[in-house]
Amino acid sequence: MLHCDSCNSSFTCFSCHQNYTYQNLSCVSNVSIANNCSTISNCTSCNTTNQTLCSSCSLGYNLTNNSCLSKCGNSIVIAPEQCDNGNNTGAGCSANCTIQDGYVCIITNLTSNCSKCLNRTYADSAHQNCVPCSNYACLTCNSTGQCLSCSSLDFRVLNNYTLQCIPISGYYDNGLNSTALSCDSNCQTCYGFSNSSCLSCSAENTLNNSYCISC
Repeated sequence: MLHCDSCNSSFTCFSCHQNYTYQNLSCVSNVSIANNCSTISNCTSCNTTNQTLCSSCSLGYNLTNNSCLSKCGNSIVIAPEQCDNGNNTGAGCSANCTIQDGYVCIITNLTSNCSKCLNRTYADSAHQNCVPCSNYACLTCNSTGQCLSCSSLDFRVLNNYTLQCIPISGYYDNGLNSTALSCDSNCQTCYGFSNSSCLSCSAENTLNNSYCISC
């Protein structure tokens, strides 16, 4: 056998000359091996006329300029993709195969299954779990406890400066409930943990030590 150092009577090679490697029943030059497309990551077959060129790639990879690269939009999740839903818009996975805000994605057998976090929860940094908001008043929130939106059914509006959901006029926050509570009927606005802690009164009443009294 060409370039074989030692073999048996059946011409099976045991070792090859220096700078040669035993491969596929023959001694192959290490230079040829280095130039073989099998060294290209995720390449599964080489060009029959030019062994330095890749002709096909592993599942989920696309042949581009003699390299096997992940292909976004083929419904197969390959790193660095975070998800891949075949570019199905509005399903939690963006067109560049990154997970959208407010969604979590579970990867099983190279397939991503994404779902939106429910109100009063947010997606963790790994986008794998929905975590309850630390601020009870938020309808939607981020990981720092800031509110992103509020519910009108909770009688709250978003303060764009503090990013907190504050009660609308005539309602107050008792520090426990997501739904703001109604002030005393005599109060126009109130504060704190009591419906009679008035800040202002209706036109027919006068404010006196946080109470609205009739004139």
